[in-house]
Amino acid sequence: MKKKLIFLTVLLAAVAVVSAGCGAASENMNVNTEVSETEKAEVTEELLAEETPEPEVTVVQTKEDEISGQDQIEKPAYAPIEPGVWVDQDRGIQFIFDINDNTGRTFDDQTGTGSPFAYKCTVDGYTFSFGGEGDETPAVPEFNSDGTLTLTFNYSDEKTVSYTLTHISSETEGMVDEGGSFLGNWGCGRATMKVTDGETGGRYVVEISWAESASKTNKWTYKCKYSEEEGGLVSDWGELRCEVFESEDSEPEVTVTDGQEAVFTIGDDGIKWNDKINNSGADMCFTK
Repeated sequence: MKKKLIFLTVLLAAVAVVSAGCGAASENMNVNTEVSETEKAEVTEELLAEETPEPEVTVVQTKEDEISGQDQIEKPAYAPIEPGVWVDQDRGIQFIFDINDNTGRTFDDQTGTGSPFAYKCTVDGYTFSFGGEGDETPAVPEFNSDGTLTLTFNYSDEKTVSYTLTHISSETEGMVDEGGSFLGNWGCGRATMKVTDGETGGRYVVEISWAESASKTNKWTYKCKYSEEEGGLVSDWGELRCEVFESEDSEPEVTVTDGQEAVFTIGDDGIKWNDKINNSGADMCFTK
């Protein structure tokens, strides 16, 4: 570029000297003392190219561009709920979370009953199972600034239930009636057991049906209450109903025997039935 500027300067000076030395030129001899427009344009373009920096181009990436071609980072699951007793003061419902195994039980102050549960930690909250087959109920947690925990159970698109829980104790033993762990349907061979809540708080009904043969079925019904001393359900009323069918289409011949007594205990292997009258439940263990 500097060379072209020097060339232009020298050319203009030479023209000036010629004009001065030769005097007036003939009318038919025209001396061109101007630089052509093409040369001026080339010089100007090169000067601008050197002095003007190239503009920086900024590429804006969208959220989709960032994710495309990259492995998405997995969202971590929620941490287990702090063990102990959490209570909804308005509803009178307790959630007792056992230590480090993601299990627990509920307790209703009004009825004196409850249900065992297990729960899983997910990226969206928790999933609770209250013992039924295929029972998985999602629960969305909200950890509030006052230290309470709001659990919203989504039973269906139309039904949600929320509990606002306050942590009142880290102790879990002896806080509730343990009879709630017996609730549900159990089985042992040809015998079935159904444990339900009784009509009043803290009461349970145990129904056992045993098909002794194709024509004879024995049915025991016990009304029980949880006993800490026995460590299980103890009946204070019971009856045995024996049904005998002479044919498939006939009505059964029924014999009812009152005064039945039993104790039911639960362990890791299931429920054991101690029939105090006929020892019918010897060596039997009912599982879910």
